[in-house]
Amino acid sequence: MEADAEVLACDLCIVGAGWEGVNVLNAASKYLPESARVVVIARERTWGGQWVDQYDFVRLHGPHLAYGIGERPWLSLAPQQKAFPYQASKREILQYFEETMEACVTERSLDVVKLFEHHFDGHSTNDGKVEISVHRMAQPSAKLRVVASRLIKALGADTPIKSPFPVPGGLSVHSLCPGDVGSPSCIAKMRFGEFRAAPIFVVGSGKTAMDVILRLSRELPGASHRIHCIAGRGTYFASREVLFPAQAPSDPDAADGIDLMIEMFDIFDGTNGLEVLNHVASKGLLRSPIPDAASFVNGTASAQEVAEMAAALSPSDQKVTKAHLLCIQQDAGQPSLLMRHLDGSTARKQLPPGTFVINCTDNFRWQPAEPVISDGGLVMSPQLIAGTAGPSGNIATHLYFQGKLEDLWRGVPRRNYDARDKANTGCQYLMTAVLNNALMASKLPEEVRISSTPPSIFSPGSPSLLRLKEAMPRLMEKLHRVVKGRYTDTQELVVPPHLGGWSADTP
Repeated sequence: MEADAEVLACDLCIVGAGWEGVNVLNAASKYLPESARVVVIARERTWGGQWVDQYDFVRLHGPHLAYGIGERPWLSLAPQQKAFPYQASKREILQYFEETMEACVTERSLDVVKLFEHHFDGHSTNDGKVEISVHRMAQPSAKLRVVASRLIKALGADTPIKSPFPVPGGLSVHSLCPGDVGSPSCIAKMRFGEFRAAPIFVVGSGKTAMDVILRLSRELPGASHRIHCIAGRGTYFASREVLFPAQAPSDPDAADGIDLMIEMFDIFDGTNGLEVLNHVASKGLLRSPIPDAASFVNGTASAQEVAEMAAALSPSDQKVTKAHLLCIQQDAGQPSLLMRHLDGSTARKQLPPGTFVINCTDNFRWQPAEPVISDGGLVMSPQLIAGTAGPSGNIATHLYFQGKLEDLWRGVPRRNYDARDKANTGCQYLMTAVLNNALMASKLPEEVRISSTPPSIFSPGSPSLLRLKEAMPRLMEKLHRVVKGRYTDTQELVVPPHLGGWSADTP
C-alpha cells in the first residue's frame, strides 16, 4: 500500500457498479447499520458497469424481469412495458440502476462514496481490516487507500467494450465497433458517402452481431445487398417465444421451454455439446440465422429477429464465411482479411477500397477462479456462483452476511470457458445458470428468498416448473459430475478464449 495515499475508512467496500455490484449493494443494505459508509469503486463514470459504454441501441435479449436487482421493481417503465416479456433498452436499464441505488441510500441513510472512474489495484488485510489501493484512471499518480471492515469484489462477467480492429496505415478500410454503428454520422457515411456501395463485413454471429445486422438492415436502405458475416462456427440463439412465452400453454401437459431444458440437461454428458444443441434445435428451443451453427452462448432471439438476420445474409453460401478473423492486412497493395477456417487452414479475402469491417466478436472474457470467501472471511467475491452476475451478487451477499456461504461455496460447480468448443461451453453455461441459481437460492431462509429475490419469470404453479423441481435431484447430481470446475481451482482446465477467435498475431 502507498504510505502517502489519502485514506478513506468505511464499513463496506464494493468493487464494481454493474449488475452484480448493484445487487451486492442492495442486498448488503439490509444488513448494514443505518448511516453505514459504503465505498463503491468502478471504472465507469456512473452506475451500470458495461451498460454505461455499450452501443446506444443495445437492449436486453431476455425479459426485463430476469434482469432484476433483488426484489426491486422497474418503477420507471410504462405499464405496457412492464408486461412480460419486455426487452429493456440501455437507457431504461441505467435508469433502473440509478433509481434502485438511490432507494438503497435513502431507506438506510447510507453514506455511499462513489469512486467512479477509479481503478482497483488490489487489497491486503491488516489487523482485522481490508486495505484497498485505488487510483484515479485519468491520473494514475492520484492514489487513494480505502480501509474497510469488509470487501466484496463484484466484477460479474467483466464484459469488455469492443474496439475497432487495428488497420495498417494507408489501407482504405473503415474499421468500426458497434458503438460507431449507433452514430447517425456513421450511418450517413455508409448511406451517402464516397463508399456508399462498399461491402459491410460483420465479424461475429452472436447477440452483438445480431443487433448490428438488424440495425443496419432497418436504418440503411439496401444494406442487405452489402452485409457479409465472418461467423466463426455460427451461433445458436434460444427461442425467446419458447423459453419465455407471453401466455401459459393451453395444454398443461405440453412440453415447453422448461421441459426442453430438462431434456437438454438429461442428454448432456459434458462432451456431446453439439449433439445436444442440434437435438434441442430440432425441437424448437434453439434457432440460428447461420446454417449448421455450432456455438451457443446463451443469447435469446425472437423468430422475427432470426428471420430478418437470415434475410440480410442471404444467400448464405455467398455472404456467410465460417471462419475466425485473424487480422486486417495489406495484400499486394490492397486491404484483405486474414482468416482461419474451422479446419485450421488460413485464407485471405481481398476487400474493395472503403470496405466497412465491424468488430462484433465474442464478449466473454476468460477469468481465473478465486476463492469466493478469503482473508479470514473479510473478502467475498461472488463471481458467477449463482449462474449469472446479478443473482450471484444478490444471493451470495445474503448468504455471506448470514454466515451461510462459507460451508457452501467450495462445492459449487464452476463452468470453464473454452473458446475452442462453444457447444460444450454453452451447455455448461445454461446448466450452471439454471441449476446453480436454484441451488444457491435454496440455501436462503424462506422469508429472505421471498422478500429479496426477483419475481419468477415463470408461473410458480406451472406444471413444467413442478417437473423441474422433481428433476432437480438427478440434475444436480449430473451437474456436479459433468462440470469439473470449482471455485477452489488453482489451475484452469482450458486456454483463454482469444484462441481461435480474432487475434492481433498472424500465424
